Amino acid sequence: MEVHKENPEPLELYKPDIKKLLETSGAPKERMEIFETEYETVVGEKNSLLAANIADTRKFNIETPNVIVKVKPDRTDLIETRMIDGRQCLVIQVDDYVEVNGVNVKALIC
Repeated sequence: MEVHKENPEPLELYKPDIKKLLETSGAPKERMEIFETEYETVVGEKNSLLAANIADTRKFNIETPNVIVKVKPDRTDLIETRMIDGRQCLVIQVDDYVEVNGVNVKALIC
């Protein structure tokens, strides 16, 4: 959607687009099999969905089973994933201050 934002036409996503999006997001194989039939039933083989109708661009949340990180949608450039000591980690660039539960804390330098 970010790449397409200069285009006045709304971004349309067709079945292959949505399938690729789901697969790259880690959707389980058994759910992808259900997607194949349900998409045709709900949307139709030749129809598309407007990206703006299926994506909430007003918020950007990263969720794991134990953590939720909220990021301003226009600042997702501050977030990346990296392998550290053999583990997949979420890295957040911190330039200014860090606040935890309303208390300003010093950021650790890595």
